[in-house]
Order: sequence, then structure tokens, then C-alpha cells
Amino acid sequence: MDNGNNNSDLSGFGTAFAIQTSITAGVLIVFSFFLRPFNKTIYEPRSLYAAESKKPPPLTRKPLSWFLTIRKTDTLNSVDKIGLDAVMFLRFIKFGIHFFLLATLFGLPLIFFHAFISPPPETVISSTGQQLDAKPDYSLTILTINNIHFNDVNQDPDFYNFFFVHSTLLWILSFWCYYNLYVVWNNYIELKARWFKSEDFVKAHHNKTLLVTGLPHYKTTEELENHFETLFGRKTYKDYFIGRESHKYTKLVEEHLKYTKMLEKSLITFLQSKNGKRPRHKEGGKYVDTIEFASEKINSLETSIYDLRVYGAKKLKRDCSAFVSFDSISSCHQAAKSLDNPNSTNGIFDKKNLNNLMGPNNLKKFVETRVKLCPDYEDIIWSNIGLSKAIINTRRLFTAALFIGLIFGWTFLVGFVTAITQVETFKHIPALYNFIETHQAATIFFSSILGPLLFATLNLLLPIILRYLTMLQGVKSYQGVEKSVLKKYFFFLIYQFFLTTGVTTLIFTYFTSFKINFNGAGQQTGLYYTLFMPIAAGFLKFSTTFVILASQSLTGYTMEIAQVFPLLLKIFYSKIFKLTPREEYELAQPPVFYYAVMYGLMCYIFVYATCYSLVAPFIVPFSLVVFTLAYYVMKYQLFYVYETRVETGGSWWPKVSKLILIGMFIFQIITTLVLAMKLWQVNFKNSRGPVIMSLITPFFTFIFWFYVKKNLHLPHKYVEEDFNEVKSNDADDSFDLEKEVYNPAVVKPLPKVWLPSELEAELPKYHVCKYSNLEDFLKQNNQKNYVIEDDFVDNSADTIFSDEKINQKEFEKVRLMDN
Repeated sequence: MDNGNNNSDLSGFGTAFAIQTSITAGVLIVFSFFLRPFNKTIYEPRSLYAAESKKPPPLTRKPLSWFLTIRKTDTLNSVDKIGLDAVMFLRFIKFGIHFFLLATLFGLPLIFFHAFISPPPETVISSTGQQLDAKPDYSLTILTINNIHFNDVNQDPDFYNFFFVHSTLLWILSFWCYYNLYVVWNNYIELKARWFKSEDFVKAHHNKTLLVTGLPHYKTTEELENHFETLFGRKTYKDYFIGRESHKYTKLVEEHLKYTKMLEKSLITFLQSKNGKRPRHKEGGKYVDTIEFASEKINSLETSIYDLRVYGAKKLKRDCSAFVSFDSISSCHQAAKSLDNPNSTNGIFDKKNLNNLMGPNNLKKFVETRVKLCPDYEDIIWSNIGLSKAIINTRRLFTAALFIGLIFGWTFLVGFVTAITQVETFKHIPALYNFIETHQAATIFFSSILGPLLFATLNLLLPIILRYLTMLQGVKSYQGVEKSVLKKYFFFLIYQFFLTTGVTTLIFTYFTSFKINFNGAGQQTGLYYTLFMPIAAGFLKFSTTFVILASQSLTGYTMEIAQVFPLLLKIFYSKIFKLTPREEYELAQPPVFYYAVMYGLMCYIFVYATCYSLVAPFIVPFSLVVFTLAYYVMKYQLFYVYETRVETGGSWWPKVSKLILIGMFIFQIITTLVLAMKLWQVNFKNSRGPVIMSLITPFFTFIFWFYVKKNLHLPHKYVEEDFNEVKSNDADDSFDLEKEVYNPAVVKPLPKVWLPSELEAELPKYHVCKYSNLEDFLKQNNQKNYVIEDDFVDNSADTIFSDEKINQKEFEKVRLMDN
């Protein structure tokens, strides 16, 4: 390329950054002045719908009210408002700000150090004898470690001492990370101890319950109770309940809701239309009246559901799960702690102990049994908890095969996207390559706009695929699925990082000649010039793509606070479709915050930025800006917009802490390798000091990880044995375990047809419920002599959706307020 195109990466970066910054500023202005003050259902739903004790501080209609309010709100003292999970997420972002603040203070001088300490020679001689311009093809590399050249090592044999700067900074940043992690862990321990004493924790019965899976099929109750007594000690538990296979219930209830929505939609369309034409649709190859079809289906499904409910649990087959409750939270947690650590002195779940108690023939039954603290009952995936060990193993093999296939497919996709964003790839297509060579705008588009846009799209699709695979794998709770998605997502993003860097390096190596001769002193065609220099150059070249991705993150977070997609969705649905009250109610609910995706992306940015922080330090200031903007945006969203679906008491943090340490380990190894590649040019035996100094740091990461696990995580995972449990005001000592933990599909009242208030009087002309509830079903079918379990009797006809009608009225009031 000519000198004009040599600066294409700088021009591309400047253009992309200017565009993204302009969009970011514009969206923030529109949000602050026009969107938030006049649309509370979109931008402040928690101010309207959250419980009084959890409502955030009130905001005025002043443009900067949102920023000034969240800026002065104390995050660590807001657990009662947004939950410990949300507080720890914000604390994690604050950790990133603290880390990159120091990295920026060291990084800015390091940029000038790279640019001016040892510039390359003006010209070099290639292996063919041609004189070449020695300035880098990619101008941003003058700010990286690759710009430090050994023009004449013999004149300055101690030149390698300059690289002790990088080794020293590696040590400083590593210990700065350890210190900040230690501070966050202490915050977490203090907040979790406080959370253990909160009313929300104490009154939740699932905190006194253990979930047992992989349970063997026993023929008698005595055998089952012997199994529990072996696990938990002789009658230390209060009660137990064996899970039941309820897939049929779930399917029937889902179909009932489907046809209820169909009837609501068709009735509203028909009653509000002027032509009086009844809606029809194709069913089984012929057209049917939609209203009559849906009405008949609803009544038929209600008959089937009530016919099953009349027998309660007795008609359902036992599965491989059980719930075991205890008198107190401390006894439950101590039992879980004992089983979690088989080598502890009081560990019951110890192979030697079990062998003595039950004999070797029964040992396998206990080894396959899994015991954990029970998730929130609403969070349980009921179709997964009762799976046998054989089914789970089969599913895991199947999902492992799909996961491997996804890795291969992802490799192809990422490799393809990376390749088409490297201009050198098109050298085999002369016409296209010449066009790109002569048009700088085309170069900027391929290298600085198309690549980041395609990567952002791939990163949005990936969590959806991973969530499906994890559900198929047999994970027991929705939060468990999300945590598994976080690990897989992080793995894929790191894999993508190395893959894109590797593809860039291969292209760079293939199309670029490094067989050069400094000052004509003889051809340099050794391993350093043919392999190590291209690897280092390719790795550093891809750093510009990250900066553009970071600038896209700025735009992404402003789009997040502006709720662009929910706003467009609301406008689209309200203008194009006639929404039913149920659809309006669902659309108005506060959105759920997906921790897996947000943690995954933030951890990815953290790892990516730290890996380049010493070898390409111009990345670090951009990372600091991204984390700072993310902190204020996500703080606003978590206080005013998002709801945490299920509070886990900050259990995300130990997993995120581990990912941060993995990132630090990668950072230390990469920095050491880059230093080794640079020093290979000189006599490595005499210049290995900086490399050895850097190579020590990963061992400190392992030591710190072990310290965190042993001294900070495990001791505070469970409540202490002497935990003073203050009973909640509404605590119920006569709690029925079976009633609470049963699948909601079995006991939840069936939804009733919900029409707008002005059309409710017309409903009886087209649909009448055959049964108002289970009691009505019994009376109409003369089944008074059935033995019915009380927990299945549904005496409320409209329990769920009468509340929804109230919410619908509230929603209409809020809509008037917004207008």
C-alpha cells in the first residue's frame, strides 16, 4: 500500500470513533430531555410497580435528575431496594473502574515511551534486495510495544533493560487487581451477612429446604427414610416430599393458556370490527370458526386438567427428586455444608462412612445422589429435577456433541468474519483489492465498521444458543441455567479473542514479508523474522478492532438506557396490532435483567483490555470510559427499570471473581510471551531478566485464587451454626412442604378470558366457562366421594387474573400520567 493507505487503520478508527461518540451523545441528550420525563412505563417502571419498600428515590422531570440522583445514591446500602445480586453487579463494574484508573495512569506515559524510545530505521532492505519504507504499515502500532526496535544491538547490549518497565508494571497491575478483589470480597461478605438476617431471606421457606436429585427408586417408605437418615443424620430433618412427574399437567396448562389468548384475540377483533365477519383459521386442513374452536378447546382442556387435579399427587408417578425441610435455616445450611465438603470432620457424605453404614453394594446409590440448597420454588425447572441419572448422562452426551459442533461452526463463522475484515485477504481478487487500495473509504469500512458490527451481532446470538443447550442439558433451575451460560459465554468470547487474533496473524504472516536486512548488514531470515515478528504484529494489529468494539459499547449502553428496542416495540404493537388487556399487561411489566449476558460481556471487555494494557496501552483509557459509562447506565437501569427475576443472595460474585482471575492469568501469560518474542531478537540468554520476572506473576494468581476459595468463599457460603434466626412477622410454623413446592402447573388457578372492560358484557354470548373451579367440577360431576388432597382444591375462580385486571387499571392510570 502507499503512504496514504498506510494510515487506513488510524483513519478507520477515527471515523468509527467519531460516529459512535456522536450517536452516544445524541442518544443521551434525547433520553434526558425528551424520553425519560414523559414515559414512566418504559423508563421508570419500578417507581410505579415495585413494592413500597423497594421503590427507588423519586425523580423530577428535569433532564439531569436521573444522573444526579443515582450519583448520590449509596449502592452498598441499597440491598433492600434492588437486591444483593444487583448490588454486587454494580460493585463489579466499580472494581473495573478502579483497576483501569491506575492502568490508565501508567498507560498514558507508556504510550509515549513506545512511540519515542527507539523508533525504527527509516529504510530496510528486503530479502530480494529492494529498499523498503520501514515505517509500520499500521500507524497505530507506533503506540505499541512493537515500535521498540533493536537497530544495532551491538552498540547498546543493555537495551533490553527497557523491557523491565513492562515487567514492573505487570507486577503492579497484578497486585492492584488482587487488592481490589480482596476489597470487593470483604464488601460481599459483609453484605451477605446482612442479607442472611433480612426478612426476605428469613421468611423464604426454601432457605430451610434441601433439593435432592438422582434419588434411587425405593419400594418402601422405610427404605427411603433410611436413605435420608444416612445422608442427614438420624431424623435431623423435619419433613420430606418426593417429587412427581407432572409433564402432562404442564403441557395441558400451556395449551389452555394458548387457546385462552386465541379466544381473547379473536373476540376483540370480531367485536371491534365494523363488518361483523367472524374470524376463521385453518385447522386440520379445513377452515374453522376461531371463536367456537377456541371456546371448545378451553372447556375440553379444563375438564382434562380438573380430572387430573381431583386425585392430587396420588395419580402421578414418583420421580428421582425430593425436597427435605428442616426446623431452622442454620440446621439446613449445616447439613448442606457437611455434604458439600466430604472431607470435613462432620461430613456425612463420606465414602468410608457410607461404606461402613450401608455396605459396598449400596454405595453407588449414595454417590449418584446430589444434594444442594433448594432454589426459590418459582425458579425450579420442574421438568428437569426429576430426571434419572441415565437420562441426564444421555442428555449431557448429546449436548456435548452439539457443543462441539457449535465450536466448529463458531470457528468457521469467526474465521470468516475476521478474514473479510482484513484487506490483505482480497489480494487473490485483484479487481476488488485494487478498488479497496484506491478508495480509502472502502478500507475504513472493511477494517473498522463491518468487522465490529458483525462481531456484535454474533455476540448477541450466542447467549440464546447457549441457553437452549444448557436447558437441554438438564440443569435444575433457571438461575443455574444462567450461571452455566455465563461460563460457556465467557469461554466462547475468550476463544473468539484468540481465534480472531490467530486468523489475523496468519493473514498478516502470509501476505507480509518480514525477511528484511537492517542497514544492509546481512539478510535476517531466521525464526524471529519469519514467525515471531508476524505473530506479535498480528496480535497488536487486532488491538485497533477492540478499540472500535469499545466505542460501540458506548453506543450500546446509551441504547440500553434509552430502551430503544422496547420503545419501538411498544409503538409498533400499539399502532399496528389491537392488543388484548393481557398483552398490554405483559408488555408493561418491568423487564428482567439477564446477569449472564451482562457479566459475560463486561468480563470479556475486562480480559481483552488487560491483555493489551501493557503491549498496546492506548486501549486502556477507552476501557475506563466504557466501564464508567456502564456503571451509571446500569445503576439507573437496576434502580428504575430492571427486576431481578430471582434473588440469589449475590451467588454470582464467586463465579465472576474466578473469571476475573482467569483473565489476569491470561494477561500475565500473554504479556510474558510478547516480551519473549521481542527479546528473541537479541541474545536471549543475556536478556531474559524481564521475561523471568514476568513469568513469576501467574503463580501469585494461583495463590490468590486458592486463598479466596479457602478463606473468603467457602467459610461464608452458608449461615453459621449459631445463626440467630429472628422469625418473620408472617412466619407460619404449620407450613405444608408439599403444598409449597409442588409444580405451579398442578395447583395454579387457570386463567380466565380477559377482555377490555367495555366488552366484558359481551363475553357470555360467545364463551361460558364449563367449570368455575375444581369445587364446581366436583359438584357438577357428582364426585363428592373422591378422596381429595386439600392442597389441590382451588376455591378461587379468578385469583391470578383478578390481580391482573387491577394492574391493568393501574397501567391505564400511568399511561394517562405519561401523556
